[in-house]
Amino acid sequence: MAWVDQPGGEFAFDTRVVDSPVHVECSVENSGVVTCNFSYMGRPYTFRLTKWSGGGLRAFHDVFFEQYPDSSAVYGRWITAYSDCQLRQTPEQKMHMMERVTRDVFSCLSDIVASSQRSVLDYAVWFRENKRSDDTYAWLVTYVTCCAIVHSNFLAGNAVFPDVRFQGGPTDEVAERVSKKRKAGT
Repeated sequence: MAWVDQPGGEFAFDTRVVDSPVHVECSVENSGVVTCNFSYMGRPYTFRLTKWSGGGLRAFHDVFFEQYPDSSAVYGRWITAYSDCQLRQTPEQKMHMMERVTRDVFSCLSDIVASSQRSVLDYAVWFRENKRSDDTYAWLVTYVTCCAIVHSNFLAGNAVFPDVRFQGGPTDEVAERVSKKRKAGT
């Protein structure tokens, strides 16, 4: 059965983002796209993890199995026969793989929040623009995490912003200039 023909499913897990407990509910599409719903510091978020679906599937599997090489019983395995490579994976193993990478994304999110604090979104944009793939699982997980941060407008929970509103300038230069011209008769 082809990977995209395998059914998707659902899973949930509890984790921490820095020191805050987070409950994550996920649904997996046949294509492998994972949609994660969770709340962090009282704000609801949806992360849509898509990097490994479609054309990125083979590259994802390659780096995943490099990261977790002795895990074929849990996640499946590559079979090479007559110079053809095929992924042998049951629907259950596919779900385990999607849960593992999703947990890794949330671990990465916690690391980014801890190190970037109020600049989480800035860091995510910077990473996406400046750090090109080095064909590792670590890069892929960080990239997927940064995409999710940007697309969901994720803000660190400790980010409290003052209400900054326009208060007007010290003087109204335009009105003063017009008033002077009128008084001068020009």
